[in-house]
Amino acid sequence: MLSISKMVSGQKEGGDYLRYQIGGRPPGPVVVWNSTRACNLRCRHCYASATAGPAEGELTTAEAKRFIEGLAKARVPVLLFSGGEPLMRPDFFELVAYARAQGIRPVISTNGTLISLEVARRIKGDPSLPFIPVILVTARVSTPDKVAGLDAGADDYLTKPINFPELEARVRSMLRIKGLHEELEAKAQELEQLSIRDGLTGLYNRRYLGQLLHEEFERAKRTGEPVWVVMFDLDRFKAVNDVYGH
Repeated sequence: MLSISKMVSGQKEGGDYLRYQIGGRPPGPVVVWNSTRACNLRCRHCYASATAGPAEGELTTAEAKRFIEGLAKARVPVLLFSGGEPLMRPDFFELVAYARAQGIRPVISTNGTLISLEVARRIKGDPSLPFIPVILVTARVSTPDKVAGLDAGADDYLTKPINFPELEARVRSMLRIKGLHEELEAKAQELEQLSIRDGLTGLYNRRYLGQLLHEEFERAKRTGEPVWVVMFDLDRFKAVNDVYGH
């Protein structure tokens, strides 16, 4: 998957680690899910053949959650909710939270026209979502309107008529801020990996084992699948310790 932000800004993306590696183990693919064909726009270039309402046979909430569980088993690091317009799914925020609970980073691909003050408030207040810059472009020019928009979580507020050079500059500014957020997230992930791996061998340590067992037991309770634990010992490992240390 190509990062448009990376192509536009030319900067190193903090989220690159999600696309290319996770703690040294090969990740699964980044998945783009056209979660619905419903869309409020009628774009001629639409590759999804979007319609005014949901298409027949779209996944229900329960089916979508099973789909997300399957992605988690495949070690998918990122799930991009696309469409159609993903915000037209009534269960969008529920599925986003469920993906995050499964250890998948949710990302949204929206046309932006449905981001009202309430939707902006939900996007910015949802801990399941990464930092998503929101620039409100509106004809409302009064100070109370601007205050309401910024209080709802918008990162910037631009009034019409649109000055496109100014809009582009504000977008570039938001991309720089987003890059800093992703760098911080990458550092946090790096520190987390250091805390669950042995410094000498790079193998997972006892802390990670306890965490993984808890996650697998919880998954088994949800799905009814069995849990297997295999334990083995290596003979004559003392010779390795004598050479490389404990």
